[in-house]
Amino acid sequence: MEENKEEALKWISKATDSAKGQKSTSLCNLLLSKAEILTELGRLDSVDYYLNAAERGNDTQSYAAQAIFKLARAKYEAQRGDYKAAYKTHRKYSEFLDSMYKENEQNRVAEFQRRYDYQDVAIALDRIKIESQAKNIKWLSITVALLALLLAALSYAYIQRQRRIKVEIARDKSINSAVTGIEEQMRQDLLRRDRHIESLRNRVIMMDNTLDKIRALRDASPRERVTESARFTMTDAEMEHMLATVNICHEGFVDGLREEYPTLADKDVEICAMIKLGLQSRDIALLMGMSDNTLKTRKKRLKKEKFSEETSDMQFDEWIQSKNYGREPDDY
Repeated sequence: MEENKEEALKWISKATDSAKGQKSTSLCNLLLSKAEILTELGRLDSVDYYLNAAERGNDTQSYAAQAIFKLARAKYEAQRGDYKAAYKTHRKYSEFLDSMYKENEQNRVAEFQRRYDYQDVAIALDRIKIESQAKNIKWLSITVALLALLLAALSYAYIQRQRRIKVEIARDKSINSAVTGIEEQMRQDLLRRDRHIESLRNRVIMMDNTLDKIRALRDASPRERVTESARFTMTDAEMEHMLATVNICHEGFVDGLREEYPTLADKDVEICAMIKLGLQSRDIALLMGMSDNTLKTRKKRLKKEKFSEETSDMQFDEWIQSKNYGREPDDY
């Protein structure tokens, strides 16, 4: 709830009450969050109390956790205007960072030492094992060598003949496979080129017929926007052309959106398509013949009811701009 600090403060307070009496770090973290929210809201009277309460349970935690508390206190002291105290606290915060770095480096050195010692032990065991097997391998290798020479003398001619046959077969298969692959690649390249040329041709036709009012709207003065708003409102036919243009230029965006979210109304799809074109909200409202507040309300409803899971961590327009289906539309 970063956009609504007051509401976030209420929930943090409820969570703090629930966590009291529990032996965990959650209460300290909640108290720290409450202090940070109060600092951002400018309510500095209670911040020091919550920071002190949080730090009392923070002494046994890691360098990283203690560093976070020091940073929060430095922000509070700076907000209060006590820059000297903020400077000292931030110095402590930097010391914690240095301690974290030293601790990580020490752990890394210890890990390398452990791996080195383990490697030495493994090498020593392998050496003993190899030495114990060397004698047996020596006599066994002599016997195997004699048998191999005998078998080699008997099967040399047969092996050479089979090798020549296999080489010829493999060569024929390789040539046939290469020819087939090249033919298929050339066919796919021709098909892709034909589709691309047809797509470009349709894009030029559609954009020439569709974007006239959008270009006129961008060039219009504020006075013309108010006095001649009806002139910029797009008809149903123009909307259909605009949707087809977006579907072609953005690789099946409209088809993919309708398929993934079948409950979307036509107006909702039109709003998403205009956002995909990069239009601002005031331009979209004028083109659709609705007020800015109506459009804003509709976008909020869309985000909450239709796209709540996907857009939880980003703005609605930003999410629509990043939405791609990467396929060609069913029809142009």
